[in-house]
Amino acid sequence: MAESAGVLNHIRGWMRSPSHDGADACLMLIVDELFRSEEDDSTPEFLMTSLDALSALARMTWWSCPCDAVDPTSGLVDAFCPKCHALRHLPQRLSFPVWTAYILAARRLFPQTWFDKLERWSRQKNLLAQPRGGVAGENASPAEGVASYDGVAGIDAKGDTSPSHQIKTLVYIDNMRVLSRGETHAANWIALPLPSLDEFSQL
Repeated sequence: MAESAGVLNHIRGWMRSPSHDGADACLMLIVDELFRSEEDDSTPEFLMTSLDALSALARMTWWSCPCDAVDPTSGLVDAFCPKCHALRHLPQRLSFPVWTAYILAARRLFPQTWFDKLERWSRQKNLLAQPRGGVAGENASPAEGVASYDGVAGIDAKGDTSPSHQIKTLVYIDNMRVLSRGETHAANWIALPLPSLDEFSQL
């Protein structure tokens, strides 16, 4: 059964003004829908909306102050913002890893190309610790305070089932791993940046 109009309206409502308020509810609505539906049930409209929402939700996990959130690829985070002098803080942890949900949605929307798209984007952003055929930027390091979601081994999706098929793995600078069969391992509380739908589609 395809998702209801109410689900899409709720996600779009949060997206009109992304904030920590309602972030976890929005995330869990997406996750529940992805787990509840069969792989072929999700509409492209829901999947496209979800990719944009999950990209915004990743920012909701970052160190922040009234000025802005701090990209976790910037390295260690100063306790006080040099602009507004407010004490930066981590928001409450979201109930589910944003990257894990993003991978499942991306797999459904781009079943043949999602992994290659993700690898290209991750390499462009210097997010890979061990990319194929190269080394990530030497100064790339995750922000202080990263911790894994214990017990979240990832989501296995259809495809890549042949025993002879080589499972490719992307290893990220925060030690998260994304497998070509659709699993994420060691997804972290502070999520690395995620591409918007437009960014991902154009890869």
